[in-house]
Amino acid sequence: MSMTSGITEQYQHYLAVDMHYQHGSNNNQIGKARRRLTMIIVGRFGHTSPLIIKWLYGISQPQALAHLNKLCLEGMLDYTQTHRSPDDRLYVLTKAGALYVEQLTSIQLHFRSSEHVSQRVNLSTVFHDLIVQFVILRGMAEEYFVNGDSFNGWSAFLRISG
Repeated sequence: MSMTSGITEQYQHYLAVDMHYQHGSNNNQIGKARRRLTMIIVGRFGHTSPLIIKWLYGISQPQALAHLNKLCLEGMLDYTQTHRSPDDRLYVLTKAGALYVEQLTSIQLHFRSSEHVSQRVNLSTVFHDLIVQFVILRGMAEEYFVNGDSFNGWSAFLRISG
């Protein structure tokens, strides 16, 4: 067994989390799919902003804010205002949200319990982290050409083994 195949097997569970957006056929399915994916994104990256949600789902800024604020009202997310985010808001998981993401992904999450939401994230790297979030989600969205053929570029980018 080579070193790279051992690493691939060891981390396969983390790489196999389904982060594709499955657009539903009615509002109920669309809402559930968006809720699920938004929570997984916040769990995987530690935070998100309305700008990412707006782009990902192809919705307006007020709709993105309504979606994220609904998750806040449900106790899944908290938000903090920071000038380091392009739209001055940053959404992070609550303890209940972290438990929900753990159920969705079957992966244990590191959760910083702090009274102040801004202390749960590294504010020095917010803009960089949001750019990385956009690039990764865009790569996943462009995994296939318009005609359905596999692009393979994204899989090669994430492949650990040679």
